Amino acid sequence: MLKNMPASKAMIHISVGVCAYQEGENVQVFLASLWAQRLGKVCIDEVIIIWDGHEEAQAHVLEMIKGTNVKLVISPERQGKFVAINQFLEMAAADVLVMVSADLILGPDSIECLCQPFLDGRVGMTGGRPIPKNSALTFFGYMAHLQWQLHHALSLDTPKFGELVAFRMVVGRIAPTLVDEEEVAAVIQGKGYVLRYVPDAVVYNKGVETLKDFFRQRRRVYAGHLDLKKRQGYRAATINGFVVLRYLLKDIGVYAKKPLWLFAAVALEAWVRMLGWMDFILNKNSYAWPMAKSTKSLHE
Repeated sequence: MLKNMPASKAMIHISVGVCAYQEGENVQVFLASLWAQRLGKVCIDEVIIIWDGHEEAQAHVLEMIKGTNVKLVISPERQGKFVAINQFLEMAAADVLVMVSADLILGPDSIECLCQPFLDGRVGMTGGRPIPKNSALTFFGYMAHLQWQLHHALSLDTPKFGELVAFRMVVGRIAPTLVDEEEVAAVIQGKGYVLRYVPDAVVYNKGVETLKDFFRQRRRVYAGHLDLKKRQGYRAATINGFVVLRYLLKDIGVYAKKPLWLFAAVALEAWVRMLGWMDFILNKNSYAWPMAKSTKSLHE
């Protein structure tokens, strides 16, 4: 179980915020990976789970967190992830905040690696490295690995945030957004802090496994990046398709072993970006987006 560690000036005290939506079993799996963290300079003061209000699995989650420093906040209805994040920002008390979704599994040293850069006062936000658990032997698994490997390659040069992030407690609230991690990054960068990618802070996720979920997820993300660029002037590292293509071509040998899959993946991404652009132009996005169900079975 998570226990408060002795206070020390050398320690980095953190609050962990977990956003959950119909996540019953995933919450338990995530918490198990959080409790298994190997910590040295980092002290987890509190964990705050923002639950969407569904009664599914709440009973055994409540039993699981009894006697720990985990707080469960149940929202009466789903209003969008940015609302849950703002609830976390209002409640969190530590100097550094870690933000994550419940459908992830942390590597054993992820929190320590993610938060150690905050010993440097110039660093305002860090991001971890997502690695998909999908089998690369299927087409959608291949696409998931391609997407996150490109995310990794770009982030080594220009940090791109997703899935697991940490940031200083200098963010009051975030605006309605479809890309919450990048929204926070825009605020942090605007305050003059440095953004840093931490590839050793590994977090495991599940990529989409159906065409419907792919379109649902990817067009939302691209529309969100365009909206963020318009409002804040902040450009996510992946917003320029030609830049992404350049990084793809640098490591083309890794992916060209399945040329038809590579062609299909590039074509689908181009198509979905066009749809995302249309959603942005027509302002068709809802901040409480439909769940991509095929990404939620990470424990299997």
